[in-house]
Amino acid sequence: MSLHIDASNDPTSTQPLQITPSTEVLSTMRQFHPFSRLPPELRQLIWSLSIEDQDISIESTLYSSRLHYKPPALLQACSESRSYSLRRHYISAFFDRRPHRPPYRWVNFEVDAIHLYDHVALPTYPMEQVRIKTLIIEDGTHRVFRDFHCPVLKRMPALRNVTVFASLSRDDRLYYHVRNGCWWVPWAPVFESLYHDEEEGPASFRLRVVAPKICVHNTERPGISRWTRIEALTRMT
Repeated sequence: MSLHIDASNDPTSTQPLQITPSTEVLSTMRQFHPFSRLPPELRQLIWSLSIEDQDISIESTLYSSRLHYKPPALLQACSESRSYSLRRHYISAFFDRRPHRPPYRWVNFEVDAIHLYDHVALPTYPMEQVRIKTLIIEDGTHRVFRDFHCPVLKRMPALRNVTVFASLSRDDRLYYHVRNGCWWVPWAPVFESLYHDEEEGPASFRLRVVAPKICVHNTERPGISRWTRIEALTRMT
């Protein structure tokens, strides 16, 4: 086993020391044969630290480009990781009997974000509503959010974070140009109704509204990162 070290001959150089592991070292680092001999508590801790958050897409459209669903890696690593994950972290949710769609999703509501593409889908999953903590809403106008999403979100006790990628209706586009880019003005009454409701009290979740400005597409998080300039209204109760 050896390391290839590339050091500068100039003693005054400020360049950092370059250490490149050999192929033999890299191959050894990818494997850890004594893993099964570790204490169960340590193995379970490693499985827990391996959890990755997901964006779970939910929509009412029958045919969509977002139908591809890949189960979490932790459920496919080995029988022990799957058994532990199903006991502690993941549950089957969002059952769907329609053709050409995944029959259900494995969801960890502690870390996963539920991604909505319309206002019709969420009310059809009442059992999941009480568990959702993070919600992302695509292409929502302030009217759709106020009239359809708000009544549902206020009845979701576990909800903590909501992100809305705003879109502009035809009337809003005219208003948007007249007000020199004050896209957020129609959203002000929405925040007022959410956090200054004298009858029902303030909403318990944090709402973030992202400006309707589409720039260069970013492939790191498709469907989200295409909004490269963030102008957010935030409020946390």
